[in-house]
Amino acid sequence: KKSLGISSVAMRYIPMVAERIRAVHPDTRLSQIENRADSSDISYTTMQLVVPKEKHDQVILSLRSSILAKEGVSTLTVEDAPLVNDTWHYRSPFSLAYIQWLIGNFPSACVRVDGQLVSWAIMHSDLSIGIMFTLESHRKRGYGSCVAAFLSVQLLERGLTPYCHVATGNKSSAKVFTQLGFTEGEQVVWIIASPQPPPPPS
Repeated sequence: KKSLGISSVAMRYIPMVAERIRAVHPDTRLSQIENRADSSDISYTTMQLVVPKEKHDQVILSLRSSILAKEGVSTLTVEDAPLVNDTWHYRSPFSLAYIQWLIGNFPSACVRVDGQLVSWAIMHSDLSIGIMFTLESHRKRGYGSCVAAFLSVQLLERGLTPYCHVATGNKSSAKVFTQLGFTEGEQVVWIIASPQPPPPPS
């Protein structure tokens, strides 16, 4: 049997989620994805950052100004996927195909300098902003803020609430979003639901 799925769950809702999943799939085993011990950069405990609904009108004006302050904001192409995947902390044997699918089906934003891709972000299928990265040689120039603002405006213009998940301890990314008007929300963990293995023969 294959895994039922992987999802992010606010920590305070884990007992309720576990109860409801097991009510439908009593043979399901739930486990939290643990932080990778081989890298301090990999964390599966995240903080959700959100633009509060009462601030949507105020924030969208500020975000548009952030975008106008930079030139050359565009969208990713499928040809960009290998670089995006190679720099993603959470890459896996399946992540390149996932990134290609996202680029082909969901909004993305990027900055190119002299034709070189230097900064980007993509909207996940749950409409969260993620996979944000800026090449080391082009950091501290506001490119990360620009691509995050670009995607946030697209959500706000559709009446949706921009949000993202930032790994615990990733202060630089959290700062980018808080300066754009995002506020801290729930602490989130990632869990996997999979069928229980059959009991050993007696």
